[in-house]
Amino acid sequence: DCEALSMDHIISNVMGGSEQRLDALRSLFASSAQRTLKLYCVGHESTAVMQVVLRKMELRDYFETEAIVGSDHALLRSGSVDDSEHSDHTQMKLFLLRLLQQQHIENEQLLLVSANQENIDMCKQINLCSVYEVKSVDDITKMQQWLLPV
Repeated sequence: DCEALSMDHIISNVMGGSEQRLDALRSLFASSAQRTLKLYCVGHESTAVMQVVLRKMELRDYFETEAIVGSDHALLRSGSVDDSEHSDHTQMKLFLLRLLQQQHIENEQLLLVSANQENIDMCKQINLCSVYEVKSVDDITKMQQWLLPV
């Protein structure tokens, strides 16, 4: 039962053991709320599990319901191919392509923020979208500075 997940489990398994990273994300998302941005959260768990985890981390309110994209989400499961056969980074590529199409946005208007090197490399290689790699709390803090209203 995903409701039974403890914050210790979430911090250890979702946030890489760093409560500071979670605090930095909360601050980043609060700053992003001051801008005209649409945030998506993409993960390997089901959408329902991701919603519970985001709520427990006090991040749920920053995402519209359809912008929480779990393994069972339509943007990961639509199309004529059996997406379950694809690697994680191919799944991400398909998701981003579908998102660009669905939202009618240009590639350079989309920013992928990820700690996954394969996803970063894939996006750079095919010029799919802009990318920002998060390796540390400092990277999250730098991103927040970019988002602050001028």
